[in-house]
Amino acid sequence: MKNGACNTIAVIAFCWKIVCGNGACLDARIGFDEHAYVMKTNSFVIPIMIIGAGSIVLCLGIIATILAYKKDTRSLRERLILGLIVGNLIFSISNASPISLFHSTNCATVVTIKNFVWIRGIWLSGKFVIVCYEVAIIGTSIYSLRTGKTSIKWSREFCVHLVCFLVGIIIFISWCLLVFERASEASRVAAAFETGVVLHQYSSLSEEFEYIQSYSEFLAQKRALIMRFWLCPMALLVGLWIISRYMYSNLLREWNSDLSEAEDVWARDLWSAQDQGVVSLRRQLFHLRKQACEEIVKPLDPYVVVFVVFAIPGIVLTTDWCAAHSKVPLFCSIPCELVLAMRSIATAFIYLSVKENRQQLFAPRKLLHKLWLRVASCFRQHRHEKQVSFIDAVNIRLIEPRENILTT
Repeated sequence: MKNGACNTIAVIAFCWKIVCGNGACLDARIGFDEHAYVMKTNSFVIPIMIIGAGSIVLCLGIIATILAYKKDTRSLRERLILGLIVGNLIFSISNASPISLFHSTNCATVVTIKNFVWIRGIWLSGKFVIVCYEVAIIGTSIYSLRTGKTSIKWSREFCVHLVCFLVGIIIFISWCLLVFERASEASRVAAAFETGVVLHQYSSLSEEFEYIQSYSEFLAQKRALIMRFWLCPMALLVGLWIISRYMYSNLLREWNSDLSEAEDVWARDLWSAQDQGVVSLRRQLFHLRKQACEEIVKPLDPYVVVFVVFAIPGIVLTTDWCAAHSKVPLFCSIPCELVLAMRSIATAFIYLSVKENRQQLFAPRKLLHKLWLRVASCFRQHRHEKQVSFIDAVNIRLIEPRENILTT
């Protein structure tokens, strides 16, 4: 207990030293004081790291729950949510890393310039995987509402997963190609500047420092450029969600109209009037039809709301103004990243808002046992079904021919 308390105090003291520092990091060689910028940046970066670590724990727990209880084998929606959580896990890993953390004593970054490029690429890749899965979830629900089918072919589902992760890989590679050459040069100049060496292509240390500062602005501009491509699937997502809500409201109106017409037919049917069980069965069919619509659309709404709300700081990051004004006092990018880091936690809380999911996650012994059984048997299982269900329910058609229901 004593050792644990000492270790906790040591960690708190270390974090306090990073945030508060031992004094201003003033470089007399160039006459520039970055202490205010470093201290303010660290005050945002440490909460981002804490939120990222918490998000990783939640995402891993949800992934374990889905796999342990074999939810992914029963429902396409669960598999798409699983992909969404994996995207959030990738995003959270980059948030948990000290990518923008500074040493308070010498204003040097904890992460090297080249490693910064890799971690930022993971950050961007995670964001694109998330938005692609959001689009896939809404697109699949629209397909179900339009066709009345709650299943799709396994080959199509595989293409959906492939495209989502392929987009993330392409974004990661594109980011690295855009900035890595400049990052290598900046790393070389920064190393020379730290040792007080003036490289032959620069006339003074001040010129080297200006190059390092211009590299930071270059990174912000390139990230804004990549994020502008992110606006395209985001706009597509919002448009598809509006379409799905419109289709859902139309189906409900048709359902109410068909039910009223059916009630009139049943009232004139002498055989149905004598057998109330038949009428009750027909009403159940109508309610199953409505329930199928609600199973597809309603559970998806909270995920879309979270995405739209947390898209606001993402949109801000795409602007040139934010890229050019991320220094004190016009601080822009780091606060936006702090808000975006909370997105993964919000997504996890939506999944855990279902009582059954919470109970399964917070029963760790049973969860680990089931997960071990799943892992042990995964090499012996083979997929035989060519159709996969979108909802974990009886596969019923949403748009049945009216005469079938009336005469059932």
